[in-house]
Amino acid sequence: MTDGLPTTGRVVVLNGAPRTGKSSIADVLVQHGWRGLGVDSVVRDVDEALRPSIGLRPGGERPDLEPHVRERYRVLFDEVGRLADSGDDVVVEAAQVDVGLHADYAEPFDAWELAHEVLGSAEAWWIAVDCPLDEALLRRAASPGYVTADDTGAVPEPVRRWHEAVHDGHRYDAAIDTSMCEPTVAAEFVLRLVGAGAAGDSASSPLAAPSGTSVAGQWLGRALGLGSRRTHHVAVVGAGGKSTTVANLARHLAQTGPTVMTTTTKMGADQDAGWHVVTGPDPLAQLASAQSSNAPVVVWGEIDGERAIGVSVEVADRLHDEVGHVVNEADGARRRSFKAPGSYEPVVAPSTTLVVSVAGVDALGGVIGDTAHRPGIVAELADCSTDDPLTAKAMARVLLHEQGQRRSVPVGADFCIVLSKVGPQADTTGLVAELRSVATIGVLHHRHATG
Repeated sequence: MTDGLPTTGRVVVLNGAPRTGKSSIADVLVQHGWRGLGVDSVVRDVDEALRPSIGLRPGGERPDLEPHVRERYRVLFDEVGRLADSGDDVVVEAAQVDVGLHADYAEPFDAWELAHEVLGSAEAWWIAVDCPLDEALLRRAASPGYVTADDTGAVPEPVRRWHEAVHDGHRYDAAIDTSMCEPTVAAEFVLRLVGAGAAGDSASSPLAAPSGTSVAGQWLGRALGLGSRRTHHVAVVGAGGKSTTVANLARHLAQTGPTVMTTTTKMGADQDAGWHVVTGPDPLAQLASAQSSNAPVVVWGEIDGERAIGVSVEVADRLHDEVGHVVNEADGARRRSFKAPGSYEPVVAPSTTLVVSVAGVDALGGVIGDTAHRPGIVAELADCSTDDPLTAKAMARVLLHEQGQRRSVPVGADFCIVLSKVGPQADTTGLVAELRSVATIGVLHHRHATG
């Protein structure tokens, strides 16, 4: 209740495979006054013949139970919505039951889509909770009743299916690696993300990655829903970490099929990530011998000294049609952290399925004329002066404006925003609130996002 008026509660859905740490995070949120609602409460009173109910593992092992599973998921999220409507903040997770929102059933059914459908317009935040598979196996071995690796170290097929199916194709607001932080730190991150509290000064980061590995490479592709169910063509625009984002998304997609990293503008010739480079006006003939199942191929029109000159949008379309995944750096920013596009920018190919707009939040508070690329256009779209500071409201206006970062999104393509260069003490609450009309916002700590 606020000033005597009822308010609608927030919903946090923690999705992940068993033993990845969902319950530990949820327990901390409950200590902060949130209502915890998990599958245990739904399964507890289910007839033994219908179990494991919504704890059914991926793989279509019990098609006879699937109609019941649909029904129980609807019951669960109906209750979540009811509690939120009454003003409760609700965290959804699983405790003792192996459960995660996945689509790997015998008959077509995606619990993730059903949850979105039932919750409708509720203020819901969807968070991937995960850890490396080796860590999950150790946690399973320490937990009675859980299948884990045998003496040879072989990963049981059901465990592998969990880790592959539970996040496939799902788009998240954030992703947390529980091997890198304590549950309290992860929960504080969640509270800050949803505007329900401020994180402490802990040195641990829920988005941290092992030394030498970028968190963007490890989690951003997953958070954006770039799974194996379709062939993706991603255009990365904006400023403040595009090239790093392009390389990390290409690395992620290469795990699911042939992948090309390219540009329709210009890149540094040293930004090939160590992968095989193909150049020329028609690179397709060279790709067959260069393509690897686990590494992208870089395709540029030509290399001119320190610059790599991009391909045409026609070639980018052909790469998507004839090769597989394409990740395209489709914009330039002169190394600034924020920008608005010129009349000929960004250069997005028609077959693009997702446009990712990158914005460096370190530009917030700086004078627009000093910190932004194309400051005159930034000021015009934000309805202010180039002498004004770049506020959260001004940044959001440019990012969401039809003539701003959304100007070249093809019909039928998705659009999302990635906030980069987020320092440990950065307060992004106001900016995130301004951007909530956008389906997905990735928030990356700058030290790990730019690697």
